[in-house]
Amino acid sequence: MKKSSEFMKRIGPSFETNPIYFVRNYGLYHICFPDAVPSGIGSFSLMGESCIINSDYYPDESTYKEYTAQQTQRYYLMWLMLVCYAVAIMFLFLTMIIGIFACWKQRSNRLGLTTVFIFLGILFLACVALLWHSILYYEHNAIKISGYPFTWDTSLKQSSRYSYGFAYIVFMASCVVLIFAGLSFAVSWYYVKKNKDDELDKHAAYLHYVNTPDKALMPYGSYGSPYGGTVGPYYQNYYSQYPTMSNNNYYGYLTYGH
Repeated sequence: MKKSSEFMKRIGPSFETNPIYFVRNYGLYHICFPDAVPSGIGSFSLMGESCIINSDYYPDESTYKEYTAQQTQRYYLMWLMLVCYAVAIMFLFLTMIIGIFACWKQRSNRLGLTTVFIFLGILFLACVALLWHSILYYEHNAIKISGYPFTWDTSLKQSSRYSYGFAYIVFMASCVVLIFAGLSFAVSWYYVKKNKDDELDKHAAYLHYVNTPDKALMPYGSYGSPYGGTVGPYYQNYYSQYPTMSNNNYYGYLTYGH
């Protein structure tokens, strides 16, 4: 906004030090200033821009005790948003690692695990987006104390413009791409598993063991069986019906047995 002398006189020195009078970009954890930077705020360079850590994450103890219920809720929503973002990044990292091996080996269980992880990552990213807009609602509508947009000067409200930056657009586009990637992994998992099952059914007759019937015949001889008086071994029952030659006799031509 333009620095009119009347406005500067009414606002005082805070016009040069308060970030609300400067063009700024809000991130999850940082506030960056693409143009002029407020004096004395301890800014540092981050990816080519002057940034500060959002002080609302670390309020003074005395300041925190004076928080209203809406401010306290906003404070916890901010930290919950960071936690959800960290968990989403963790799931997406695991998705990348497991997905590489799943596509390489074409294992259905790994493809299924990759699908679960990528959709969990998408779920937590959706929570981040929901929490982000909830925090904006608290800032602009719910919290009605000094320092928040609801209590800004009329001229400041009229000259302020809000827009979603490049990072927000990339975030939303990435979520859409991840949804398509998750659906692709789900379809791949289904067809790989289906092909494996079809292959198993095709060769099932060669892979299954032949099971012994429930009513099986008792083998010849005891063979360690608890039933002692069973029929003798097969060769004894068979050869005892026919005359056999002695081992001492000469086995010659047409001598079948004596």
